[in-house]
Amino acid sequence: MTSEAYVPKRYESLENPFAHKPRKRSHQGSGLCGCLRKENKVYSDVVIVVKADNQNEDIGLDYLDNEVGIMYLGSQLSSGQIPPFLQPGKNTTKVNVELKGENEFGEKGKIPLLITVKLPIRLVIKDLIHLRKVVVNVNCSVVIDKLEANKSPKILDKVFTYGIDF
Repeated sequence: MTSEAYVPKRYESLENPFAHKPRKRSHQGSGLCGCLRKENKVYSDVVIVVKADNQNEDIGLDYLDNEVGIMYLGSQLSSGQIPPFLQPGKNTTKVNVELKGENEFGEKGKIPLLITVKLPIRLVIKDLIHLRKVVVNVNCSVVIDKLEANKSPKILDKVFTYGIDF
């Protein structure tokens, strides 16, 4: 592989990685990926666009310091963070999340990856009352076909799990 620059391309099959839709708010996203493989090392630059839709009129969402990562067999390939922000009621916000990393990598096909999100959120009522924080944990297990420079991988399989810690 050469070490030429790579411009991230859209993951065509990852239009909605946060497909679960809680009753009053939803998180949807799409992804852009740039991976450069040189020998057995992978340099990754992934941009995920997360759409946060708060349909509650009087409840805001305060997104706090968080962790987002992509792992391969227990090793972190890339990491980043959703920028902390306060989302008012009746609001839709799109946020770019950039994940970067460098790691040894020898896999050639059917690559299992785990995308993890640990997102503390505090509910804010009428911009005055800040309630106790909860932590939303999202895991997305995906299998992609390959990691090659200047080529978008195809997602072969994906499974989402999520939970809330009070």
